[in-house]
Amino acid sequence: MSQTLERLLRLTNALPAGFTAHPCDVERDVAELVALTNANYHAVGYPLLWSEGDMREDLTGAGMNAALDVIVVRAPTGAIAGWARAGDSYRWRPQYRMGQGDDVDCPLPTGRTSTQRVHQFRTKMTADDKDFLDARRRQQRRVVKRDPLVAAFFGS
Repeated sequence: MSQTLERLLRLTNALPAGFTAHPCDVERDVAELVALTNANYHAVGYPLLWSEGDMREDLTGAGMNAALDVIVVRAPTGAIAGWARAGDSYRWRPQYRMGQGDDVDCPLPTGRTSTQRVHQFRTKMTADDKDFLDARRRQQRRVVKRDPLVAAFFGS
């Protein structure tokens, strides 16, 4: 199962009743995304507005695949309630819409943080594993010193 599919499943379980999460379809969703983004910018007083071309370029440019990297949340009415980039470089975090109305409650964190994973991994390590990691760290800290005569004859 791909990471995007896993994110969608986790997100769908965390959404309130009636809200659904989908991968972004640029051709279908770009007009609504522009309207939502411009409404949010207007609500916070940001003067610049997006055009459909800007949004399409943002969703498809720089190696992005909108179907894999962007998640769209639809309200029970069918309108887009929010959207977020969900690339592989960070864990997806819900982004709620700004403007009028109440936002949904933020869901409780799912899974473990990276600190918890490292802590649990280290508690399961044996003494031999710890010695091996210490030896690897010592070896990585060692710096080979260049012979001064070789450097003088052949350059540094």
